[in-house]
Amino acid sequence: MRPMRRSSFLISRLNWVSFFSTFWVAVCFLIPSNQVWSAAQTLLISDSSSIRTATFTDQDPRIVLGSTMQYLIDDSGQLGIEDVVGTAADKQFKDISIEIPTFGLTDVPYWFRLALKYEGSQQEIIKELEIANALLESIDLYEIDLSGQVRQVQGGLARPLTAPDIVSRHFVSRLHLKPNETKWIYIKVGGNSVMNLPTYLWSLDARRYKTETQMVVFGMYYGLMTVMFLYNLFLFISTRFKSYLFYLFYIAFISMTMFANDGLMKEYIINDSPWLHTRLMWLLICITAVAAIFFIREFLATRLRHPKMDKILLLTMGLMIFGALLTIASNSLLSNYVVNIGVFFVCGSLLTSGIVSVSSGYHEAKFFLLAWMFILLGGVVLISMFIGLLPVKSYTMFATHIGSALEVLLLSFVVADRINAIVSEKLVIEKVAKTELENSHRYLDASHRLKDDFLACISEEFIVPITGVIKRLSLLDTNQLDQEQNSFVNTITRSARSMMFLVNNLIGFTEKTNSVQRIVAPFGLRQQLEYIRLRYWAKCQSKGLGFQYNIDENIPERLIGDASRLQLVIYNLLDNAIKFTDHGLVTMSVGRRLTGGNQHTVDLDFNITDTGIGIPEEQQTSIFEPFFVIDANTCRTHAGLGIGLALCKKTAAVMNAEISLSSKEGVGTQSNFSVSFELESNTFFDPIAETEIPNRKADAQIKDTEVGVIEESFKGRRILIAEDNLINQTVLKKIVEKLGCVAFVANDGNEAVQLLKTETVDLIFMDCQMPNKNGYDATQEIRKNELDDIRLPIVAVTANAMEGDRKKCLEAGMDDYLKKPIKLGEIKEALGKFL
Repeated sequence: MRPMRRSSFLISRLNWVSFFSTFWVAVCFLIPSNQVWSAAQTLLISDSSSIRTATFTDQDPRIVLGSTMQYLIDDSGQLGIEDVVGTAADKQFKDISIEIPTFGLTDVPYWFRLALKYEGSQQEIIKELEIANALLESIDLYEIDLSGQVRQVQGGLARPLTAPDIVSRHFVSRLHLKPNETKWIYIKVGGNSVMNLPTYLWSLDARRYKTETQMVVFGMYYGLMTVMFLYNLFLFISTRFKSYLFYLFYIAFISMTMFANDGLMKEYIINDSPWLHTRLMWLLICITAVAAIFFIREFLATRLRHPKMDKILLLTMGLMIFGALLTIASNSLLSNYVVNIGVFFVCGSLLTSGIVSVSSGYHEAKFFLLAWMFILLGGVVLISMFIGLLPVKSYTMFATHIGSALEVLLLSFVVADRINAIVSEKLVIEKVAKTELENSHRYLDASHRLKDDFLACISEEFIVPITGVIKRLSLLDTNQLDQEQNSFVNTITRSARSMMFLVNNLIGFTEKTNSVQRIVAPFGLRQQLEYIRLRYWAKCQSKGLGFQYNIDENIPERLIGDASRLQLVIYNLLDNAIKFTDHGLVTMSVGRRLTGGNQHTVDLDFNITDTGIGIPEEQQTSIFEPFFVIDANTCRTHAGLGIGLALCKKTAAVMNAEISLSSKEGVGTQSNFSVSFELESNTFFDPIAETEIPNRKADAQIKDTEVGVIEESFKGRRILIAEDNLINQTVLKKIVEKLGCVAFVANDGNEAVQLLKTETVDLIFMDCQMPNKNGYDATQEIRKNELDDIRLPIVAVTANAMEGDRKKCLEAGMDDYLKKPIKLGEIKEALGKFL
C-alpha cells in the first residue's frame, strides 16, 4: 500500500449512450441493496488532495485499511458528501496510524476516507469492504469512480438488515475495480456508540472462509455456554441454592450480551427494530452486571463475611439499574457513559470482593478471583488490539469470548466443587449428628431405664405397703366390729385408697402413649359403676354434697374392653368435680348413643356435672395440659398433682375415645367422656364384687358367701407364694387359705427353685422384684428344669406398673400378670383360669 495523488477532473454531462449503459449496470448491481448512484452532480477531486491510497493486487486476500484511512470530525453534524470532497475540507482530514481506528464514546459523526487502486491483471476484480463493528448505529459509504459518479450504500445497527450490499452481521459493500483503476471511498459513521472502525478489504473467497470459520467458533462458544447453562440448571434443581439461580441468570445474560455484540442478535432474531437495536446492548450489559453482583453476594456471602464490601456491591448494582432505566428512557451519550462507568465500578468491586474474600481465608474465592481475571484479561486484550498494542489476530479478536468461556467453565467447576464440599460437610455433620443422636438415644434409654427403676422402686416402696394395709383391712371385713372400730377402719381404708389413687395416677402419667396397650377383657359395666357410685357417694357425703347417679336401661351389663382405664378416667373426673365443688351436687350419668353402626359395639357417653367454681373461658383450652392450675390460690386451696385431666386425655387417646369439657365460671363444669366397647356374645350378670360400701356387715356377708362358694373348687390345691415382703406374704397367704388352698411361702427366687425340688405345687404366684434371685430369673430356671409335657402355671404378682413389665413377664416364661394391689376377684380368676 502507498499513498497516491492524481490531477483533478471534471465530470461532464453524460451523453445518452453512456447514461443508459450506466443505468443498466447500476440496476443489475443494485437490485439486492439500497444503493444510490448520484449522477446529477459533479465532484471535483483536487490534484493537491492529501487523500491516501491503498493499492492491492490479485495476491492480496485481505487488506487492513485502518492505517491508510484519514478522519474528519463533523462537530456540527451537517456535513454532506459534497462538503467533505471539496478542497476546503481536504486539509481538515487527519491521518490514522493504527490498524483499527478507535475514538471512544461519541455522539458526533465521523468522516473517514481513503482511495483504493487495483494493480492486478484481471479484467475486473470484485472486492468486499467490511466494517467489522456490529454496534455502529449508522454507516453511509460513498464510492466515487473515475467518471465522478457517486454510489451510496447505507447500513448500521439502526437501519434494516437489508440496507448494505450483503446481508451480514457486519456492514459489507462490494466494489468492482478494473486494472489500474482507482476509487475513492468516503465513510460517514454516526450515532451514540464507541467509534471503533475495524475496516478490511476482502477477496470473496477469503471473506467467505473467514465467515465460515467465525461461525464455527461461534457455534463452539455458544454451544459451550448452553451446555454450562444446562449443567448449572441441573445443579440448581438438585440443590435449590439461591446463588446458583443467580449464576444461571449471569450465564444467560452474558451469552445474550455477546450474541448482540457479535451482531448475531440482529442477523438471526431481531431483524428490524431500530429502537431496540440501539438500546439492547446497553441493557444487556446492565442486566448481566446486576446478575453478576447478585451471584457474587451469595457465592462469597459478602453480607455476612464483609458487610462494608456488600454495601459497595449494592451501590454498584444501583448504578447499573439507574443506567438501564436511563437507557430505556433515552439512548444518549449520557446513558452510555453511565453504563460504562457502572461497568468499571462493577469490575473493580468484584475484583475487590474476591481479593478481600481470599485474604480472609475463603478457599473458594481464589477460584472466583481467577475466573473473573479471565474475562477482564479478555477485555484488556481486545482493547489493546483496538489501540494497536496487539496485532489483529484470531485470538485477539475473540479474546472476550475466550475469557468469558473460561470464566464460566471455571466458575461452573467451582460451583460443582462447592456442592461436593457442601455434600462432604453435610455428610460430616450428619455423621456427627448421628453419633450425637445415638448418644442421645443411649442417654434417653438409660433415662427411661432409670425412670422405670424409679417407678418400680415407687411401686415396691409405696404400693406394696399400701396394698398390705388395704388387704389387712379387707380381712377385717369378715370380723364383727363395733361402730367406733368400723369408723376407724373406714377412715384408714379411704386414706390408703387415696394414696394408692395418687401413686397410680403418677405412674400412669409417666407412661408413653405409644407404648401403652389396651387390656381388652370382659367386664361387668354396672358392677364397675356401682362400685364407683358407692365410693364417690361416700366422698360427697363427707363433704356435704349431693350425689346423683343415672344410667340408661338400654345399656348392657357385659362388655369387652379396658375396664381399668375406664375406671381411671371416671375416677379422675369425679375426683376433680368433688374437689372443686364446695356446695351443691355432683351428677354422674351414663347414656347410650345410637349411631346405627356396628351391631357388635356399643357407644357410651359418661357425663360428670358439678356446681363448682367453674373454669374461665380463656383457660379452658389449656385445662388438659399437665400441671395446669387456674391460679395459685386454687392450687393452695385444692391440693393435687395437677395431672388428673392430662392423664384422662392421655388415657382417652389410648382407648380411641374422646373427652371434652365445658364450663362457666361460678356456675359449674360438665365433662364428657365418649367411648366404644364391644358386646359380649353371652352376657350374664355377675353379682360378685369387691366393693367398699358404708354397710360393712353386708359387705362381709357378700365376701363370706363368695369365699364359701369357691372353697370347694380350690380345696386342697397347693399354691407357692414367692414374695420377699412379709406383709404381702401374709395377706396373699391368708386369701389363698381362705379359698381352701394349701399355701407355701418362699422369700426369694432361690428358695422357690429349691422348694420345687422337694414339693409339688399346682400354681406359683411369683413376685418379680426379690433379692438374691428375682422372679424373672427364677421363672427361666424353673422352665429349664420342667419336663416337656408338664408346664407349671406361674402368675406374676408385682407392683411394677409400667406397661412394658407385662411383656417382660410373659417373655420370661410366666403365664399371666397381676398388678398390685391384688383384688380377691383377680386371685380367684387366676386360680380358676389355671386350676
